[in-house]
Amino acid sequence: MLEADLTRAIIKALNEIPDTYAFKIHGGPNQAGVSDVICCHEGCFYALEVKLPGKERNISALQARFLYHINEAGGVGILVTSVEQVLEEVIYGNGEGT
Repeated sequence: MLEADLTRAIIKALNEIPDTYAFKIHGGPNQAGVSDVICCHEGCFYALEVKLPGKERNISALQARFLYHINEAGGVGILVTSVEQVLEEVIYGNGEGT
């Protein structure tokens, strides 16, 4: 499985949940570090940095800083490695940020 496949599966699962909207951010020269998936669930803002299981250490300093700023601003910025984790963190309310 590629990271892009996991990202698509996460977006699909999130968009099947009522009161939830998720989309992929396609990086560009002015978007370095922006999380892969942006999501709003029942009025709460989430930034999801997607990594394959075992590749969590590959998060860049820019990506980690983006998640930090989202958390500081009152949203939830988290690194995720599976659809199941996303559902647990976002849908079931356990998202605590990184």
